[in-house]
Amino acid sequence: MAEALILDLAVMFVAAGFLLLVTNHLDLSPVPIYLIAGVLVGSVIDQPDLIVLAQWGIAFLVFVFGIRLDLGDLQTVLRDGETAAITQLMIVAPVAFALGYLAGDFFGFNDLARNALYFSAAVTLSSTIVGAGLLEHEIRDDLVYGRLASSIHFFDDLVAIVLLLVLSSEVLTADAVAAKIGYGVMLLAAGLVIYRHGFSPLVRFADGSDELVLMGSISILIAFLSAAEYLGISIVIGAFAAGIAIRNDETQGLAVRNGIDSIREFFVTIFFVTVGALVSFPSLERGILALGIIVLVVCVNPVVLFLTFIYEGYDTRTAFFASSGLNQVSEFSLILAIQATLLGTITETMFDAIILAAAVTMLLTSVVRRHEQTIYSSVVSRLFTTTQSRTVDEISRVNPSVEDHVIVLTRWKFCYIP
Repeated sequence: MAEALILDLAVMFVAAGFLLLVTNHLDLSPVPIYLIAGVLVGSVIDQPDLIVLAQWGIAFLVFVFGIRLDLGDLQTVLRDGETAAITQLMIVAPVAFALGYLAGDFFGFNDLARNALYFSAAVTLSSTIVGAGLLEHEIRDDLVYGRLASSIHFFDDLVAIVLLLVLSSEVLTADAVAAKIGYGVMLLAAGLVIYRHGFSPLVRFADGSDELVLMGSISILIAFLSAAEYLGISIVIGAFAAGIAIRNDETQGLAVRNGIDSIREFFVTIFFVTVGALVSFPSLERGILALGIIVLVVCVNPVVLFLTFIYEGYDTRTAFFASSGLNQVSEFSLILAIQATLLGTITETMFDAIILAAAVTMLLTSVVRRHEQTIYSSVVSRLFTTTQSRTVDEISRVNPSVEDHVIVLTRWKFCYIP
């Protein structure tokens, strides 16, 4: 098994590396290249091996997102982010569930309710890996729309964890579901306890050694993954809890982020190439289901979130850029589909449709990201001629005692010079 996985990884990285060399001078996003490489090598690698690689790739990247998630930064926009996410969940999820149920009945699926739930989850949840990756600089620079997108990703991940815990049971009995949810809550609570009371002593004990801090963080990840395996829940949940456990600040988390970033691209490649490799050429049923997911994710979700942000008092630019990074199928939806495949509770057609929709929406997201400023200037700003900044003004603070300082505004950066 180990030798087969090593050979599979070699094939994936050779294909991805060759395509990246060919297209590097075109200044393209690597995401489409990884997906294309996956499609090319998909016939060479067995699906069971792809599923294993996808789970580990997603688990590590979810861990990275957990590390980068700063709960303190999210507090200023968490209410608005939750309001928008809940609004989207209440509007889009029932519509998606109904469409998934009707499509499953029309195509003769077994277990209509479960397959409709998988369809609805694929439509409703947005990708932390893709969205946060594209908004990395905005999140790092503490821009409002970056924090809004992060808060919605965080909310979606929590919803996905609950769904993953519930749907990971072969039989949906009250005792089985309660046990799974209890295990998940235990891991998340343990992560928060370490975040509050455990990581700072670890940094002090390391006494300035970045290597010890990094090894301690990796040890936390391994402990949570082992606990998830022992409790019989997805390793992705353990990885998410481990990421939350590690503090994200400039003094304590810098060594961890630098060390993790050095191997992050390895797992990014694994994730996107395996998604591309799992894509199957669509039949009529797969194509219809995938098209339904794509339309709802790309067209309906951003509009609902955009209008909600506008209603909450954000200006059109902030609302547009926050919602435009949330139009892709979530990696948690892929984990739900993979887990369901292992349990035999999802039809092959629904699984293939979700994978195909994930690949297409991730590809479209990278394209939209490159042209979102043009889209905003030529379309959105003309449709919404009046703007407001009530919420941004409320959460912004200027110290009235500051004197003799200079603020420099350029096209791309905001610089504050004391």
